[in-house]
Amino acid sequence: MDNFKMAKFSRDFDYIVDCDGKRVEINDPKVVHCINQHDNHYNIRFGELIYKSRGFNVRQGADIDRKLVYYAKKYYTGRECLKLRCEGGSIYHDIMENRRDDEITVYDYTQEKRSCQCGAWPVVFETLAKRYHLKNVLFTSRVGKANNYLGQGPDFAMAFELSAILSDILIEAEAAVKCIAADRQEAEKTFDQATDKLIINAAGTNIVKTITELKKWADTLKGIRLDVSVADVPKVFLLSSGGAAGYKPLIEYFYGRKILPKFIESNNYVYFMVSEDLRRFHSSFGLSGEDFFNRDEIKKLIEDADDEVLKKMGNKALESVVALEGITWLESKLRKTAAASGLIYDFPNKYIDQLESGGKKLPPSVYHPATDSVGKLSQLIRSDVVDGIVRVGVFGCQTWTPAKVLSQSFTRNSDIPYTQIQIEGPWLSVNQKRVLENIGIQATRRKQAKLRAGCESKAHERALA
Repeated sequence: MDNFKMAKFSRDFDYIVDCDGKRVEINDPKVVHCINQHDNHYNIRFGELIYKSRGFNVRQGADIDRKLVYYAKKYYTGRECLKLRCEGGSIYHDIMENRRDDEITVYDYTQEKRSCQCGAWPVVFETLAKRYHLKNVLFTSRVGKANNYLGQGPDFAMAFELSAILSDILIEAEAAVKCIAADRQEAEKTFDQATDKLIINAAGTNIVKTITELKKWADTLKGIRLDVSVADVPKVFLLSSGGAAGYKPLIEYFYGRKILPKFIESNNYVYFMVSEDLRRFHSSFGLSGEDFFNRDEIKKLIEDADDEVLKKMGNKALESVVALEGITWLESKLRKTAAASGLIYDFPNKYIDQLESGGKKLPPSVYHPATDSVGKLSQLIRSDVVDGIVRVGVFGCQTWTPAKVLSQSFTRNSDIPYTQIQIEGPWLSVNQKRVLENIGIQATRRKQAKLRAGCESKAHERALA
């Protein structure tokens, strides 16, 4: 095993060097890119079309079910969130049941250097590769700045950014259709047809084309009759670290009770990755949450720094600020366009505010995903858009545990019903259903009280502004 050599990317990620040292182009027919993002099913559809637009050979990962969690247990560490477990299980499933010996497989999986357990997965995957003698396999190859967007440049990254925002919009509108459409069967048919057109026409295109297609989508869906306005329906936020991954039973539970479920957006992951340089810079200097996006403060620290490494980190932090502001503007623009459909009920994700709010609750020296989670909770309470919050986690997750403690103390001064549950897979126990039933009843009562007070429509308008 000492001479075990795996395939790898070239230094600039323009091509792949296989296990025999031969050059292979990234879009070579024998190279298969396996997509495993389970936070949103629209993300996978967009991703497949974006890859194919560059001539890539693509294979989708398996749908989430009990089998994926079982496969993940074959080699995961036990400290991952449900999203990572499902994605890890999907990779194992693909290796065991779909992968051919003559292909070079590139697995879409995150690689981050932080306190989340995914930081250990490069070692885990290396061990797995040696165990099964997988030489022509590349793990942790999610599109990002670190791998030069798989050698495709910033335009490729923008295509994925647009798809992440659109996926969040689509899954939110889908929830509204399933919950409050007057004729659900006919509404779902109209929604599916319009959405299929949007995905096909917008995937892999530019901002102008995407906005044009989104306007057509919104105009088409205006005709869907609803029992009530989205502003008048109870809403429960499923606060988790993995979007909708594995949480379908929770979502379907609230659908059946005419309650709109909402969860951490797919685009939040993009925000998190773009903000990494900014976070690391602040951790190095121990700055407070209020100073996160203070450009003058960052520039002053760069000028005063004696170490060239710190100056380099500062310049990257400034680039991060610019990128975050650009993404925030783009998401706001697309959400306002989609709001014309009458199916959008959540506010644009103001990540800058989210990061600052979370930074005020956590020690400034901490570089931790819990900052995101606590910041999002702060936004939800102040916006008053949702009527109930369910923090969903997995026992052992290093992000969920500290965020859980902070969330408990943070929600005591709010009248929004709040609870926490731990799940181990895409299923619910009898006790968990009772907890959800309780939060659903409380959320409905709170919504009714707000409607009687006549303040709900104004709060909804402020949120979408």
